[in-house]
Amino acid sequence: MNYINQYRGLPKQVYVICLSRMILGFSSMSFTISTLLLRSILGLPETIIGYIVSGQAILAVLASMLGGRLADLYGRKKITISMFVMVVISCFASSVLCRSRWVIPFLFITNFFSSAAYPGIAGMLADAMRGTGRREGFSLLYLCSNLGIAIGPAIGGMLFYNHLPWVYRLQAIIICCAMVFFSVFTVDNYDPSIARAKKELDDRSGGENTESVFKVVMARPVLMRFYISLILITICYQMVNFILSMQMTDTFDLQTASVFAGRVWSANGITILILSPIVVAHFKHMHQYKKMVIGVIFYAIGFGGYAWLRFPWMVPALAVVWTIGEILITTDSGGFIAENSPPSHLARCQSLFETSRSLGRVISPTLFGHLLGYITYAQAWHINSVICLSMGVFLWFSYKQLVVNGKGQPAAAAAEADK
Repeated sequence: MNYINQYRGLPKQVYVICLSRMILGFSSMSFTISTLLLRSILGLPETIIGYIVSGQAILAVLASMLGGRLADLYGRKKITISMFVMVVISCFASSVLCRSRWVIPFLFITNFFSSAAYPGIAGMLADAMRGTGRREGFSLLYLCSNLGIAIGPAIGGMLFYNHLPWVYRLQAIIICCAMVFFSVFTVDNYDPSIARAKKELDDRSGGENTESVFKVVMARPVLMRFYISLILITICYQMVNFILSMQMTDTFDLQTASVFAGRVWSANGITILILSPIVVAHFKHMHQYKKMVIGVIFYAIGFGGYAWLRFPWMVPALAVVWTIGEILITTDSGGFIAENSPPSHLARCQSLFETSRSLGRVISPTLFGHLLGYITYAQAWHINSVICLSMGVFLWFSYKQLVVNGKGQPAAAAAEADK
């Protein structure tokens, strides 16, 4: 089977959006080194770092919801570009202040506006793929973004030890290039004036657009349990960003930790690049819940392996294992959400994907930042594996109840459930 053929024949706009997202992925140099920056350069304790990382995640939740709402009301492209302009300004400020604690507010600002920008991109892709092909379109978006992430963090890790300001300068320059490309070659097919007129009509008549996104999700159990599962799964995933960097610093040394903090994401991105087309082709007709069950098993094995971390090469090697789980869980999530969301709330439902993951990022550093005062790194990874396996059981029974027994499967998604 030619696994690339499934991505052929998509609208031109889809390829442009995916290429823009790949370029943005190159700019993801700083997110892998944030914990190292806070601990080794700024000298903050683990508990305070946990609060900072959780605070960033809280802002990301609010930003993602705000960005989705603004994209629905004022246009996807306009909001996306505006948010990234603020990211660029904040990155240049961070490059000047990166060895001072004054950089911390700008880390929050960068995180906030970048989180607000991405729902607009997902909304534009969904608009370009009305009808068929959404699963392939979102899979390609995920593939391209991770191709960029395979390169960006590796560069950031190499620059961290001796050329820290350039991490943020290059990030800003790359984002500028991505936004120029995005602004020139994409067309926003979404007309916000129609949405605003419909909203005004709905405000008078009590139509569907007046419903909050939370009411929409609560009325769709398949979506609601998906988001709940995503929160808990992200608690486990976030430990790679939070605990693993500190564990490598304590087990090896700062320079080795900074290099392998980048290589773990290079291994992640390369694995996604190679295996995503194969996984998508073989599992495209399997229900999202069943794919997530298999995915969390890979998470349990890959994350649990860090409990026995002894050599630097184990970090990227285990990343290959849990990345297979990430592919199964994440690749088709955008299409799954789009197929189960009403058009009036599409961008907002897409924003809940990032919101759910951000909630997991809020809980994980705070929880494990406190637990590390009482338990070892190995015990933390054991807890991680137990959570992953528990979510696998929850998702399996949810699949049986909501999909097989038809107690929550929306009509739009019924055809996608495998027999």
